[in-house]
Amino acid sequence: PKNKAPDKGELLAALKAANTKAQKCGKNGSLNVQFNLSGNSAKGVKASGGSFAGSATEKCILTIVEKHRWPDGTASGIKYTFKL
Repeated sequence: PKNKAPDKGELLAALKAANTKAQKCGKNGSLNVQFNLSGNSAKGVKASGGSFAGSATEKCILTIVEKHRWPDGTASGIKYTFKL
């Protein structure tokens, strides 16, 4: 079902996997990211603070979130802090 929220465990595992990918973006900082899920895609991805705000590292992390394959489902207002 497309309009069902993804399993919390699957979502957490996907966030951790994205955070692992983001390690190549930079180090010694964090970026707060917000997004919505629709199907397997992140929509409306944006940074909401953190030490990497406004940097090339921010752009790198946001691109990873946008391209990552997420668990199927719909969710809004997902917030996660990427720690590098």
